[in-house]
Amino acid sequence: MTKGLGSGPVFRAFIGDVPRDIDRGRLIQCLEITFGPVVDIQFIPSKSCAFVHFATQSGYENAIREGFVYIKGRILCIQKIKKPLECCNCTMGTA
Repeated sequence: MTKGLGSGPVFRAFIGDVPRDIDRGRLIQCLEITFGPVVDIQFIPSKSCAFVHFATQSGYENAIREGFVYIKGRILCIQKIKKPLECCNCTMGTA
């Protein structure tokens, strides 16, 4: 869980080992079926990873507790974000 900029907590997690052939819509669908509603997902193809923003704390906690999601015959790891998120000249801390 990361801290939002004035709007309360943001439930973001890291997803590793994301192959290029897994599309955004399919990954969101799989995460929502398994853990709960997803607000957004940011792919970083050059790093083979993604950051997912869960709509609820329970969805986020379930994903972190499980530690992986199974999609298209592959296991993708899900972890807490370990470093602050830096984007658009701002920094969001981690819990």
